Amino acid sequence: MYLDVCALCRPLDDQRQIRIHLETRAVELILTHVRRDHIKMVVSAAHTIEIEAIDDLEERTNLGFLLYRLGARPKFDLITVRQRAEYLVSQGLGIVDATHLAFA
Repeated sequence: MYLDVCALCRPLDDQRQIRIHLETRAVELILTHVRRDHIKMVVSAAHTIEIEAIDDLEERTNLGFLLYRLGARPKFDLITVRQRAEYLVSQGLGIVDATHLAFA
């Protein structure tokens, strides 16, 4: 399982909007399965870069700890990841989304 940082931050967002609340529930359900070791959550360098850019210290710390505690860090062939990301960008994806998808 690969969740991008936006998804991982969803539980920290304003829950008054129904869409945000439902997305939060989905993320929480996925994380429950990760905690129970039913599925693995993959962590990439893209997560680290994005989390380090978060201004709020508490949010940055909590997300970093979550990924440290629950995330699997498989070895990646960075040349292949970069090539895949460049291809995805050429197909119209943004750089960050392409990078996450390439790692996934």
